[in-house]
Amino acid sequence: MIKVFNRILLISSFLFVQVIFSQKIDDDKTIEKINTSIKDFFISKGEIDNKNKLGIGAWEITDGSEIGYKEIGIYLIRTVYRNDGTDYLLLKNGENFEIVDFNDLKNVITKSTILLNNKTEEDYHLYISKILKCYDENYAFSKKKTLRFEKK
Repeated sequence: MIKVFNRILLISSFLFVQVIFSQKIDDDKTIEKINTSIKDFFISKGEIDNKNKLGIGAWEITDGSEIGYKEIGIYLIRTVYRNDGTDYLLLKNGENFEIVDFNDLKNVITKSTILLNNKTEEDYHLYISKILKCYDENYAFSKKKTLRFEKK
């Protein structure tokens, strides 16, 4: 009986911690503004249009969280349900954000360094490592667009 109670207490504590740390930071209006800007960006690049109703995805590169759960973050953004799309990074600082192209690695690193200026060395290393890993897997020394799809 005590073991069952301890397990329930442990699971409850874990779930409580998850709820505390997964609270949205941004309001729905800010999240909608960012998502609309991402969609408009992909429309301007010709990757989606209003007719095909393709969706977009945005995931924080260090933990996979969605937009709205971090004050400062770097997000991998892409179209979904399309096999020839290009990945981009969205650099978010509060309500301010910018979309950058992976094809210009120097620009990505420079802008990321500025964004991460007040982060710890450990956090900075984690972000830069994730950026470089994603770049290596998807862009380094090749003409393919992303690793999610086979080379032609």
